[in-house]
Amino acid sequence: MGTMTSYSSFNPVDKPIIGDGFKIAITNSCISFFAGFAVFSVVGYLVGIDSPVKNEVSSTGLAFVAYPAAIETLPGANFWSLILAVTLFTLGIDSAFSMLEAVATVMCDTAWGKAMPRKLLALLICIAGCLFSILFSFNWGFVFFDIVDHYLTVYLMLMLGILEVLGAGWVYEAAYVMEKVNKESVLVLTFGYWGLLLPLGILSFFGLPAMWIGVVIFWGC
Repeated sequence: MGTMTSYSSFNPVDKPIIGDGFKIAITNSCISFFAGFAVFSVVGYLVGIDSPVKNEVSSTGLAFVAYPAAIETLPGANFWSLILAVTLFTLGIDSAFSMLEAVATVMCDTAWGKAMPRKLLALLICIAGCLFSILFSFNWGFVFFDIVDHYLTVYLMLMLGILEVLGAGWVYEAAYVMEKVNKESVLVLTFGYWGLLLPLGILSFFGLPAMWIGVVIFWGC
């Protein structure tokens, strides 16, 4: 979503980033590893007691269905429910910080964004997010949220990743590369690569019996 890119834009231009990159990646992996013990122990416990929600082990189902069901069976359930609520609240605030920063940083790079105080811009983004979030508060809100979450995290994020790779690897300073290397060879490589990748990706997913066949065809071409 551009969060880390936005955070890194506050660094000095000549700041070494290799060390920071390793620290962030290792810290994130260690937190995920530690959290795995909490997640899978709860899931295993629900399976062990044959809970009706034992299959709710992903996305919102884990946080809002599986965990509350497991907490209900613990001694002092009210205390652990409070801890869970505080945890989810702080995670939500943290996510809001990061996503707000990603959006605000991009807007501040525009001509009209530079003319607006950053605090005012952040306030307007928060108000807009609050108003759109009301849609998830109705009786059908959870179904609508599940649809939005599915298409955003699966299809849209994949498309954004591909477009970011295209922009960074094939568009950024492309004119300079073509001038210094060879214009014809760059164009052939570019259109040959993307001209194969996009249709073969769709064909591999929807038309071939196995996705690895499309990968082999792509490599061969």
